[in-house]
Amino acid sequence: MDYNYETLLDQRFQKLCQSLLLTEYKNVQCFPIGMADGGRDGTASLNGKLETVFQVKFSHKPGTIKNTARWIIDALDGELEKIQRLKDRGASRYILITNAFPTGKLDTGTIDKVNAYLAESIPMEAYCWWRDDLDRRLDGNYDLKLAYPSLLSGADMLRFLWENGGANQDAERRKMALNAYFAHQAEQDSTIRFKQAELLPSSLLELFIDVPATPHTQHDEIDARVLKSYLELLYQQAEGEGLREKGTRNRLQTLITSGPWKEKEKVRSATLRNIFREVGALAGAADVLSDEQFTEQCPHVVLEGAPGQGKSTLSQYLAQLQRLRILDRNDDLARIPRNHVSSPIMMPFKIELRDLASWMKGTDPWSGNPADRHGKPRTLEGAISAHVERYSGGFTFTVTDMAFVAQWRPVLIILDALDEVADLEDRHRVVEEVVAAVTRLEQSAKSLKVLVTSRPTAVTGAPSFPKTKFDYLTLAAIPPRLGLQYSQKWSKARNLRKADAAEISQILTEKMSAPHMADLAKNTMQLSILLSLIYHRGSSLPDKRTELYDAYVDSFFNREVEKSKVVRDNRMLLVGIHQHLAFYMHARAESARTTGRISVDELNQVVRDYLAKHRESADVLDDLMTGMVERVVALVSRVEGTYEFEVQPLREYFAARYLYDTAPYVPATSVGHGTKPDRFDGIAKNPYWMNVTRFFAGCFTKGELLDLAERVCSLFDLPEMKGKPYPRNLALALLQDWVFSQSRLATEKVVDTIFDDGGIRSTFLLESGRARFTYGLHSANNISLSPETGSSYFVESRLESLFDLPYSEKLRALCHIIGKQPQRDKDVVRQRWQSEFRVADTERRNVLVLIARWAGLFHPDMDHRLFENETDPNVLLTLIRNDFGNDFISASKHAGIVTASLRQADQFTFYSTQSGLGGLLSFTRIPLWYYSLQQRYSGIFASEAHLSEPTSEAMEKLYEIGKPLVDPAMRVATDLGPWRTYTQGLDAAFGESWTSTLLGLLAGGVKAQQRGAGADDLFSHEHSFCDRVRNARRRGNQTAWWEEQLDSADTVARQEKWMATAFCWASSDTLIQLFERIDAVLSELPPDSISRLAELSENFGLVSQRGFEEVAVPAAWIRKATLASPTFNLFFNRISDGSQKDRTLSKRANGPMNPSLANKMLQYAWRRWSEGFINEQQIGSITRKLYVPGSFPSGMLAIPSSFDRRELRPILEGFIENVDRIPDLALGAAEYEFRKTVKRPKHVLRVADKEKWFD
Repeated sequence: MDYNYETLLDQRFQKLCQSLLLTEYKNVQCFPIGMADGGRDGTASLNGKLETVFQVKFSHKPGTIKNTARWIIDALDGELEKIQRLKDRGASRYILITNAFPTGKLDTGTIDKVNAYLAESIPMEAYCWWRDDLDRRLDGNYDLKLAYPSLLSGADMLRFLWENGGANQDAERRKMALNAYFAHQAEQDSTIRFKQAELLPSSLLELFIDVPATPHTQHDEIDARVLKSYLELLYQQAEGEGLREKGTRNRLQTLITSGPWKEKEKVRSATLRNIFREVGALAGAADVLSDEQFTEQCPHVVLEGAPGQGKSTLSQYLAQLQRLRILDRNDDLARIPRNHVSSPIMMPFKIELRDLASWMKGTDPWSGNPADRHGKPRTLEGAISAHVERYSGGFTFTVTDMAFVAQWRPVLIILDALDEVADLEDRHRVVEEVVAAVTRLEQSAKSLKVLVTSRPTAVTGAPSFPKTKFDYLTLAAIPPRLGLQYSQKWSKARNLRKADAAEISQILTEKMSAPHMADLAKNTMQLSILLSLIYHRGSSLPDKRTELYDAYVDSFFNREVEKSKVVRDNRMLLVGIHQHLAFYMHARAESARTTGRISVDELNQVVRDYLAKHRESADVLDDLMTGMVERVVALVSRVEGTYEFEVQPLREYFAARYLYDTAPYVPATSVGHGTKPDRFDGIAKNPYWMNVTRFFAGCFTKGELLDLAERVCSLFDLPEMKGKPYPRNLALALLQDWVFSQSRLATEKVVDTIFDDGGIRSTFLLESGRARFTYGLHSANNISLSPETGSSYFVESRLESLFDLPYSEKLRALCHIIGKQPQRDKDVVRQRWQSEFRVADTERRNVLVLIARWAGLFHPDMDHRLFENETDPNVLLTLIRNDFGNDFISASKHAGIVTASLRQADQFTFYSTQSGLGGLLSFTRIPLWYYSLQQRYSGIFASEAHLSEPTSEAMEKLYEIGKPLVDPAMRVATDLGPWRTYTQGLDAAFGESWTSTLLGLLAGGVKAQQRGAGADDLFSHEHSFCDRVRNARRRGNQTAWWEEQLDSADTVARQEKWMATAFCWASSDTLIQLFERIDAVLSELPPDSISRLAELSENFGLVSQRGFEEVAVPAAWIRKATLASPTFNLFFNRISDGSQKDRTLSKRANGPMNPSLANKMLQYAWRRWSEGFINEQQIGSITRKLYVPGSFPSGMLAIPSSFDRRELRPILEGFIENVDRIPDLALGAAEYEFRKTVKRPKHVLRVADKEKWFD
């Protein structure tokens, strides 16, 4: 048979070849992978002497090689010198092993051409093992294939599954049970859950599309292990010969080979994020989750996706992929992509987590009778074994059998729909049990993979799987290309004529050009509905999400009316029953903690009660049951004896329709119960009902919208909603659903409420990833609106504020939200921005550049003369730092920009990865050097900075200085040479700078032998500053030497350099002894010097490797010092904690606070509050006093963990209500903790009963 070697990639392919050699040759030596080996991947010896040399040549895509013989010959030409050396050492045979495809034509075929070359050019007996040679060797080597399961065929897998299965009788029983179980499950999952109008049950394999999945990010961080695996997969998939495709592959290869891939490392780099965004959509969820390398690195995954996005379909597909191979269903396998078929085979067990929740309460969810109890272990293993017993036809299959299977076979456990476990206590129990079961099974499992699917929960504090054990992926929106592919599959499934299919695709393409329609088409369920409506109605489609479902259900019933007398005679009754059942089942799933299913008996009773309540004859019950189950098929039976809605969004839609359509009309002179407003208020507060609320609100007519808007806005003021993102997420979703599009007043009211001052700040924190949140709190919503749903109003109404606000957190947040709006609205802002920039002074132009960056205003169509005519180097530097202007700034201005960059205080903010001058300036940034030193990894320069071809003399100098750093062989962590060369090069080209000073200080921590011998004059240029620092480091305790150096510091530049060096490398005793002189020096330094030193003190850990030492600053000095003192700023973090330092927090600020000092004091104050040394009144006033607008402090603030939540709530509420007087750092911390104090919402069914909605 044939084997897919390409799934192994190059390194595992080489290991496979080495393993094959061990079966044929004696005394084989296998050489390490990925290291210099002298042309040998393996050797075999005879009588202690070298005899045979083996070399492996791998191609990722051998089928694309145009001339295979030339490819092999060219590779060997480069090895001839090494081969000759091996012959001289005694080698007498050379074997090349490759996965390339040969041809066998006599003389002119690949095999004969290569053999002729080997005979002529290789100075010893030589052979080439082609792909077919490897295939035949593997055919009989079953045990070796077990080590590389992606090579296994279905037949091999069957043999593997049933061999070594214990005692013969037990083995046979397990074999028959699992065979029967997999066959049953394969039949059940052969069709997708969502049965579409005018389609027979739709084949899963025919309609499945691979929706993109991306690693979940938190605080703009991605786990390095996850990201590397993801990028390796993208590299394997990257195709195309265009410049863009080749550039992407090259960039991915650089990242993969030289990225910062240390264990437990978090990646925050702009480079990695940019690459991730550029190519992330190329990886489908099935591609990711069936990839051997990715699943080896990430064996436990939680996949999150919005309603209808295809999570359950994906879980069906992944389980079916395994079953079909185990059952050797070749016809079905022919319809599956080859890379999926060749993925590792595992034994799949798929259950729904709502069933696991029932199982753990002692109820058998698969019996068909909700009252049935079981006496088996209430564990995940117990549930899986019971599932096998039930659906194998009754074979005995115990927890012991399950453990045995996991011990001897690769196992895939798929746990679907955590979000459908409505009760939070049940969900908590389920999460705990799954984590515990994974731990148990892994103890002896051969290979265990676990996939959990869920919606991103809107419930604050909802249980979620721990990030330490599970990696998170998020389903992305369907890109237009994939949407059109689905359209073609959909048309094929309907057997449409080519002309009709082409027309549907054309209409879909046109509709997706409208933003709101494109949003509707971003998940598979809604895309299916859109296609169905296009088929029936052409291009006339509804705008609202609820109306889309209305139209779909209407078309479904229209079809059935013509085919079924039952539906024709009882259409409205059937609709009403579906609505009632949907509400009943959804509410019961929450309040009674059920699975969302209903037994046949209960279904009959509910329908009977409904008929009686509505004065309908019970004689039609049987007909109605037939109509509901056989014709309309929104209700399906997946568990014998029970029914459920085929997909949860349909249940939520029908429930919403029920609430709206049955709400009573109450005259203004009367008092009623269960009105539409009452019902909205009852469900809107409950995150479990969020999707129902969205459908419900979409039912409201134009005249009802203003009242609806009032009620949406009133949610924000409820005590239980304060600090929660849920009301804002709901309101945004309603706007994005076009709920308020018929009423401008309602739209504007909701927009104003969402984006009030606090809302702008809070939305920015959550949406940009700067807030503290758990996976459960990360909203799946985005903040983009369309002109018809509020974006134009928002932008127009905030335009003046945008250009009037001071430089502050509020301004940044407003810019960020404006930047997420459609291009049409941003064009208005861009025009105004250009007008402002033309007349602004230098300081204001710097702020305007930041506004443009935050709001995403930079665009190639902007007036380039604005930037071409700019003369201030600091403004130009701000443009470069924000990745704009490289193409418009003249080369003559580059030198001034470089000088401004090297002398600015902030050397710790990394430039966005880019080409041009900004890319070359990236080499100067301290974080890169610090990382290379700490991680002993020099490849960071190759992956993070960009060596652009120079277009000016200044760029030429930076290019030449930085070029050696991209050599991976450079040893920055252990050799002082690169530090000397780079800093001296900077100084020679651009003059002494703050950058070279900081790099010299950091070089003091290099683990090199050079100790700065002879460099005992801190200001002498006889030695590099790096050597002078290393000499100074050895003199940390020599106060006299430091004082001598200070005496010779006769210029401001020298005094600044001495102060920086002493702060980093002098001992605390030395600093105290010289404290009076230090204070005097600092008081005389100019503001620019103080700013640089303040930044150094705030980022002390990035520069000094000495270790943090406290300095015993005299108490008398502390009492007298003012907050304006530069010395107080510089040494604040090094003053010992205690009451004396606490009292400094109450000092008055005479004038504006220094941002650096304010941030240090804020961090200290919150830490002391968390430790109980500062009370709540003090922390509130201190936080407000230390707020410096526009300082953007970073870090994390400590929160008291010992406080009772009820005591903490009013304190946190005080912070949130003073949003304009606290920094984002404090607001994010307060909101995060505030959310934890909120109680769970009341169950809707209880609210309905209490308020008599249906009486």
